[in-house]
Amino acid sequence: MKSIIKRLMTFALLAWIVQAAVAGDLIIIANQSVPDDTLRSKEVRNIYYGKRTRWSDGSPLIPVARKSSSVQSQFVTDVLKKSVGQYESFWRQALFTGEGIPPRAFETEEELRRFVAETPGALGFVERVPDEIEVKKLVIIE
Repeated sequence: MKSIIKRLMTFALLAWIVQAAVAGDLIIIANQSVPDDTLRSKEVRNIYYGKRTRWSDGSPLIPVARKSSSVQSQFVTDVLKKSVGQYESFWRQALFTGEGIPPRAFETEEELRRFVAETPGALGFVERVPDEIEVKKLVIIE
């Protein structure tokens, strides 16, 4: 009986982790060189607000995003917990005051995936990852 309960608990935990890896229908991806396999939601927010710029091993962290799109809106709303207007306002002010540069933005998901796959330290979000694209899917935990 204990074995069954233990298996059910393990399955529930794995299901929660897999669900956490996908923010809605978004998948957080990174270059295969990055040392981390998981990030906390707060860490993702800090990354996309320019407050965290290094991976756990000290290597440069390069966040990238999509230009205005439903994917970008979903990421900002679901992951960053802000409205698109609030996020854009933050980066306009940061640029104006010289306090930061927003993540590089790509027109298409294909361009973003290719950049992440080819750029050490890169991190981004996509709706899907074709098998031929070699990136690391990160698990996001609360």
